Amino acid sequence: MRVWKRTLAVCVSALILATTLAGCFLIPLADNRSPFDSASNASNAEINDALSEISPALESVDTHQGAWRITAYRGADNCEGACNLRVEVEIAPADVSSMEPIDPTDESTHMPPRYAVPEDVLRQTLITAVPIGEEKKVDVRVVAGYREDGEGLADLRSAVEALFGPETTRGDGFWASASEYDSDVSAFTRNWTGVLANMGLE
Repeated sequence: MRVWKRTLAVCVSALILATTLAGCFLIPLADNRSPFDSASNASNAEINDALSEISPALESVDTHQGAWRITAYRGADNCEGACNLRVEVEIAPADVSSMEPIDPTDESTHMPPRYAVPEDVLRQTLITAVPIGEEKKVDVRVVAGYREDGEGLADLRSAVEALFGPETTRGDGFWASASEYDSDVSAFTRNWTGVLANMGLE
């Protein structure tokens, strides 16, 4: 009798484990995400819901008379499929007629000229997007983007340094990187609250 009970207990435990593991893979798969994405991560529906509020809100950011284009879209990492979904906010040059590039076009690397994003544009973008990300429980990342014709690239380095300092900054619920070619600011607002205050922007 004891052997039978022990065998039954093992079978039940194995069934529960298998069901749990299957659920971990099936939940993201059903959402067109990588099966290796955590089931607790943001879903496509949550990202779309956040975008429906962040996109129109960004229209209030001062773009210096159309010099800058600010757009929000779904961002993700690649884990044999989309994973770690977030709202990605891109700041890109639009009208560069009144701007001087940081450096001229580099013919050897075919890199377009870079234009420094003003500190107030990055500040307003964060102040606008981060609270909505916190409310909607999705992460938000601000990145540099290219001009629509490809003839110009935003450079966030000076703006990030002005707000967070010259070094990579890890704070409670956020990350700010001020590197020469890959500056960005990430707000981990899916699991953190009070992120804007932690950034010193409230």
